[in-house]
Amino acid sequence: MCSYGPVLLGHCHPAVEAAIAAQRLRGDCLSGPTALMVELSELLVATVPFASWSFFAKNGGDATELAVRMARAQTGRSAVLRAPQSYHGASSMWREGSVEALAAEGVDAATSAAFKPYAFNDLASVVAAVDTCGEKGFAAIIVAAFKWDWGVPQEAATAEFLQGVRALCNERGAALICDDVRSSFRINAGGTWEDERFGHGVQPDYSCLCKVRFT
Repeated sequence: MCSYGPVLLGHCHPAVEAAIAAQRLRGDCLSGPTALMVELSELLVATVPFASWSFFAKNGGDATELAVRMARAQTGRSAVLRAPQSYHGASSMWREGSVEALAAEGVDAATSAAFKPYAFNDLASVVAAVDTCGEKGFAAIIVAAFKWDWGVPQEAATAEFLQGVRALCNERGAALICDDVRSSFRINAGGTWEDERFGHGVQPDYSCLCKVRFT
């Protein structure tokens, strides 16, 4: 399945395999931080134009969850806007369904209640979702780099939508999270929204990059 599509150099690229073999000989427990992590972080910051730091996670779902947690910690708010059916990970935070179905899965009702729905490329629906958050406001909105919902045609964000969401986040002191897990370096080295066709000059506060495996 080519790792669900994001393999950049194909499987078993000789240069990548040689680098892995050399690194494997340097230890027997390789999940801890090393100098290579610092070098990779510096490379990411130099490559992604808006980035000033990076944080490593195990997978894309962990990355989106951490982005939400950081936005909540920064703002002191809990509400997050997300488009239903837009996949952001498998954790309980992102589970969807009826109250009964979620309860059967062991998902706390408050977890799902904190997410407010909007429709992709529908700025009016974002404004309506913000209104449901009350005076306390919302912590963040998470937007897929482009619409990749299951069973429907893919769709790039319009300039009106992205620029409107960016302005709304600026106005309300909330974070704009770009879920770039499924695309990122496949579209542009600086992230999908660095391509004018997708980003329309908008930069997020947090960008979740993953699924760009080299092996």
